[in-house]
Order: sequence, then structure tokens, then C-alpha cells
Amino acid sequence: MVQEVKRTKGRLLTFGFVRESEFRGERLVLDQKGCGHFLLHNVPIDLNVPGRHNAYNALAAAAVGRILGVPWEGIQRALAEFEAVSQRGEIVRKNGIAVIDDCYNASPGSVSAALDLLVDVPGARKIAVLGDMLELGTESGRLHAAVGEKAAECADIVLAAGRESAHLVAAARAAGMVQDAARHFEQLEQLGEFAAAQLHHGDVVLVKASRAMAFDRVVERIMQQLR
Repeated sequence: MVQEVKRTKGRLLTFGFVRESEFRGERLVLDQKGCGHFLLHNVPIDLNVPGRHNAYNALAAAAVGRILGVPWEGIQRALAEFEAVSQRGEIVRKNGIAVIDDCYNASPGSVSAALDLLVDVPGARKIAVLGDMLELGTESGRLHAAVGEKAAECADIVLAAGRESAHLVAAARAAGMVQDAARHFEQLEQLGEFAAAQLHHGDVVLVKASRAMAFDRVVERIMQQLR
């Protein structure tokens, strides 16, 4: 990235929550829904989408808006009114259980962000239900293992299905999770049934996989259990 920055001829803008950023957010806090609230150039920004990563997305959007001449009050209003797209970090609460439906698609970066969100959403127990990240080529095994290592840090229980996700579960166990806490399933239906049966009041469960893995069926099974 540094080399690409050096070669660019356009204007460079930086954003973030560090002092050096041109568009610098300050005092970021997350509410009970995992949504960010912070100051940007002394303007209060209140987001209606969960996740720390979306706070960074908001900073990027604000930077573009200001360059195009959008007033601060317009930026403030637009960010407050923006809502999560279905199956992209959508949090559904029912019967004392929070389900993070993020199964529209998955990449190493988006899974890492989703696991951070799992940590940030308050709950007694954190459950990560994960599937394959597709189209990763020869790096697939290593990247799934890296996700497994992070999942072991972020979740109390890791449940997975998919051929590549076997690397994920193996890495989670190698990172210290006991066998019963990190499980791999051959069939998606088995995973859905097991995940639904594990839920207790106060749990937070994340469901995340590439779209082709059809993990929306897992979400459906969980929601059936909560009726």
C-alpha cells in the first residue's frame, strides 16, 4: 500500500481514529446494539449500523462528502439515517438472544470484523457459527486457519461447516479451545440443528459464511427455535 500511495498523483486523504488522520474521529463508543457514536471535527456522529468497522466506513463517507461540498449537518443526518442491509451485520433480538446475521458473504477481513462485533455486542456467551470463505485460491487453508485462531479469542463456542472450515476448527483447537467447544460438521443441516439446540438466554450468536454456503438456512433454523 505504501508503494501505491507514493505513486499516486491525486490528492491523498486520510481517515481514522489516530491523531495523524486528516478526518479524525474521536471518543468512539459502542452502544448496547454495537452501533458507534463519536465526534468528527466536533460534530456528533451517531450510527445506526453495528460494528467498529462501520465507524471507519462512516469516516470514509464523511471525507468524500466534505470534498464534494456536503455540509456537516447533511453528513451527520445521512450517517444517522443509514441502516444495515439485510444479512450484512443485521442484529435480530428474540427471547433474550441476539443473532448477528452476516451470512450474505465472507472474506478474511469481513469475518475478522464480524468477530470483533461479536465481542462488542453484550452477552453472557458468544457463539460463532462460521462457514467457508470461497475463492481464496492456494491461500485458503492458511486464511481459514487464521480466522480459527481469532475465533478462539472472540468466541466461547465455534461451530463450522464446509470443507475449508475444517482448517478453521483445527486452528481454534490448536489455539486452546477444547474439542466440545470447537466443532466441525459435515452437513449444514446438522450444524443448524446443533446450533439452535445450544442457545440459552443471554447468548450472542454470529452466523457468517460466503453466500454460496447458504448459511441463511442456519439463521432460519435458529429463528425457528426462538419462536
